[in-house]
Amino acid sequence: MISSISRSGWCGWLAAVVVVLFIPHGLAQSSVTIGDQSFEVTSSVAATASITTNPKTASNGYWTASSYALVPAVGAPTVTLDSSSTSGLSGYSGSKIASVSFGTLGLAGTGTISQTLGTNFTQGNTYTLTLSVAASSLTSLASDTFINLQADGTTVSSYNSANLVTLLQTANQFYQISLTYTATSADAGKAIGLSFGTGAVVSLAGTTYFDNVQLMAVPETGVPFHLAWCAGWMVLRRRRWMLGRAE
Repeated sequence: MISSISRSGWCGWLAAVVVVLFIPHGLAQSSVTIGDQSFEVTSSVAATASITTNPKTASNGYWTASSYALVPAVGAPTVTLDSSSTSGLSGYSGSKIASVSFGTLGLAGTGTISQTLGTNFTQGNTYTLTLSVAASSLTSLASDTFINLQADGTTVSSYNSANLVTLLQTANQFYQISLTYTATSADAGKAIGLSFGTGAVVSLAGTTYFDNVQLMAVPETGVPFHLAWCAGWMVLRRRRWMLGRAE
């Protein structure tokens, strides 16, 4: 049987751990590695669907660009990685960007930029995906511009044009977009994937630009039960001691 004194000493030490480790400092976030996160690594790599190759894909060794159109001869999107075509744009980092461009009205076309990371989801961790997005014209956002966080290729969280229209107020100006997701038991051990681009049944002419992709992970915030119990026990013990002194 643990004596009152030994229990007090044991719980006092654990309560101190709760205070020192959890309360003042919070839980440290860490950056998840993304290859070529600001599209600076190679010269321009592009994919445009054609009658003979649909979808059409291209890779710079990190990102995969994919272009698809129901009728490739009518408005197939051009998906470009590491592009230096930044004239008229503001708010991007580095000297290059990525883009999905519809030169004319597109029919059931989709341009996608994707990467599967070398990191798996951890249950309970909260992941925040941020990237900068711009549009050549705000009307082009009527097309389905999307940002997806994926687990083994399946989308678990997404951001779409309905949200972007409320945030992007000026054409050709980059705005930072954030997407936050807490991994479940179903996601544990599955590869983290990123996917974003533009496409719709009818895609309006215009270009959507992407840059500066980052992913942060924050561990589960729970405090171990025995630490929380001891912290509470110490508070109750002190309260009883104070009431005894008052009497």
